Amino acid sequence: MKASALFSWRWALAAILALALVMAMLVASQGEADAGALAQHVIGVEVETETSALNADPGDKGDVLIDLLVTKSRTQRPVSNVAASIPRNNAGITLPSRIGLATVTVAAGGCSVTPIQFTNAGNGVYTIRAVPFVDNASCNWLAGEYIFLVTVRGPGGAILGEGLAKLTV
Repeated sequence: MKASALFSWRWALAAILALALVMAMLVASQGEADAGALAQHVIGVEVETETSALNADPGDKGDVLIDLLVTKSRTQRPVSNVAASIPRNNAGITLPSRIGLATVTVAAGGCSVTPIQFTNAGNGVYTIRAVPFVDNASCNWLAGEYIFLVTVRGPGGAILGEGLAKLTV
């Protein structure tokens, strides 16, 4: 093989390797950017809950508050952009798509709840105001314990975190 052909072949191989290296770096860089974007939306969150019987007494339909503190799992920084507030509507509201509320346990003979207001108070603090199921006139609070499951979802619907809220009436 002539020296000039060998030089051309080595040069072509070096160019191909250099191009492959540049492509690998671009892919890795894009992967890091995608991972960063993913981390902003799919990292886990902690959902701490507190409840207040507020105006709920056995035999009535008074409202209760379920307070949430949503923080990033890794940094414990507040997550303030989960959902916007929804004004009070005593006939019931649909919670924002990223917030779920399920009644897990009710006092013996009790009913599930209907959310009537959602508030984003800022700094990762949210409040769900709820009353006994509004579509059944016989649903009132009963003395005992109620347990609720609050779910926070990401923009794509994946569950980011959940918390249990216990209410005693």
